Amino acid sequence: MIQRIQTLFLIGALICLSILFFIPLGHIVTANDFLIDFYFNGISANEIIANDYTVMPLTILMGMTVGVTLITIFLYKRRLLQIRLCGINIFLIIGQVGMFLYYFFNAAKQIDAEKNFNISIILPIAAIIFLFLALRGVARDEAMVKAADRIR
Repeated sequence: MIQRIQTLFLIGALICLSILFFIPLGHIVTANDFLIDFYFNGISANEIIANDYTVMPLTILMGMTVGVTLITIFLYKRRLLQIRLCGINIFLIIGQVGMFLYYFFNAAKQIDAEKNFNISIILPIAAIIFLFLALRGVARDEAMVKAADRIR
């Protein structure tokens, strides 16, 4: 399992997606220079989580992407399912980024503030790249197994 390069790519994607739970995704700066951090589960301002604006669908989607990636790692004997799950996970991450952007711009519009993206916006893109590389590795393994079956 761990000796395959695609498993390392899947672990890289898992790490990228897991880090998103611990760092802010962006910052919203109000007119009076009050900094509001936008996390995966809502808005946090100076260590006080404001439950007025929760983003539960984003939290669920982020949990699903981490879960699907973790499940994909352990399905190394079922390569076709692993390929499908990698593809599904790429689309889930694209949806996650879209949902984040929607909530982020909506929150900034509600309080009429300017938006600043954090460096963490790169992590879903890196996870997509890792998943694509893992998908290619699994597909290459599947092609190699099919070629070996034809020889017999």
